[in-house]
Amino acid sequence: MATIANTTSRFHNLPDAALADELGRVDAISKAAEAELKALKDEFKARGAADVEAKERADRALDDAMDALKQTPPVTMAGLKAAIAYLIEWDEGQMGDDARTSLQALLGSPLF
Repeated sequence: MATIANTTSRFHNLPDAALADELGRVDAISKAAEAELKALKDEFKARGAADVEAKERADRALDDAMDALKQTPPVTMAGLKAAIAYLIEWDEGQMGDDARTSLQALLGSPLF
C-alpha cells in the first residue's frame, strides 16, 4: 500500500480558505501576465518589428515565469488540477500529443 509523504510547504499554516484565496490570487496574476505577454507579442508581430532582442526578452520572461511555476509544487488537489490545466492551455505544440492527451485525461480524474 502506498503512503503519502507528509511534506511541509511554505503554505502549511494557511487555513483552507486562505490557501484557496492565495491560489486564486497567484493564478490571476499568472493569467494576467500571460495575456499581457500575448498582447505584446501580437503587437510586435502586427508591426512587423525586426527587433530580435525584444522578442528574445519576451521569450525569456515567459521562460522565467514557467520556471517559477515549475519550481512551485502544488500543495492541494485543486492546485494540482489548476497546474495541469494551465500546462495544457500554455502548450504551444511543445508537448507531444501523448503528453497532452495524458494530462487531459488526468483532469478527468475523480480525485479532482
